Parts: sequence; structure tokens; C-alpha cells
Amino acid sequence: MPKIASVVYYRVKPRWLMVKITDENGEFGWGEATLEGHDLAVEGCLEEMIPRVVGKEAKLVFPWLPFSSFSS
Repeated sequence: MPKIASVVYYRVKPRWLMVKITDENGEFGWGEATLEGHDLAVEGCLEEMIPRVVGKEAKLVFPWLPFSSFSS
């Protein structure tokens, strides 16, 4: 399985964070990282998490996800 190449998050007003995870083959998936009213705390968690998952196989980091839903 390809390794995670990047994790980027986008702030969407008024209170959402959308996260894009891309693998080394250019395939990607989107998710929402929101905790109502605590988006800055979630951003802090993402900042800590991103360096820990980039370079690892997505299947090992997120074993519960259906990887067939990733698209390019």
C-alpha cells in the first residue's frame, strides 16, 4: 500500500476544518475534523498528528477506513 505523502487541512467558515490526505500515488481522500466550538484545538491536534503519519502506510495509520473510497 502507498505511503501518506501529505495531510493538509482547510478552515471553512464558520467552524469547519476539512482535511485532505494524499498518498504517494496522488490518490486522496477528504474528511472533516470538527469539534463544535473548538476548531483551534482541533487544528493543534492536526499539527501534532501530521508529522507522525506522513510517510507511513495509510492502512496502518487508519485501519478502519475503506481505502477503496480514495479517488484521484
